[in-house]
Amino acid sequence: MDEYKKQILEVAKWQVAMIFFIIISFLVLLFLAALPFIGIIAAAFNAYYVYNFSNALKLKHPVVWTILSMLPIIGLVVLVIINQKATKLLRDARLRVGFFGCGKEELERFAQAKVYGKIQ
Repeated sequence: MDEYKKQILEVAKWQVAMIFFIIISFLVLLFLAALPFIGIIAAAFNAYYVYNFSNALKLKHPVVWTILSMLPIIGLVVLVIINQKATKLLRDARLRVGFFGCGKEELERFAQAKVYGKIQ
């Protein structure tokens, strides 16, 4: 399997996790005043996911993306921006991306395909 295909499959894996994390982050913002310790736990998970996701996307300065994502309101915007970048990359590889990312069947089809992606 070549490097491009590995990157696409890794991005697809992290995108699903990030979509769920975006939903969880939104819920954490709603309940942050009542349960402040949830914010600390969410920030730790956030750092882990954003760093790995930005590395999979090969974004410049993944540490900066990670730090920005831990800021209360800005973090949610950063998560959405990174998710949009992933969606564009996956669609450029001719994958169908739904609300919760690529389906397993779509990823299996892509992994077995001989020809994929946009013409370079």
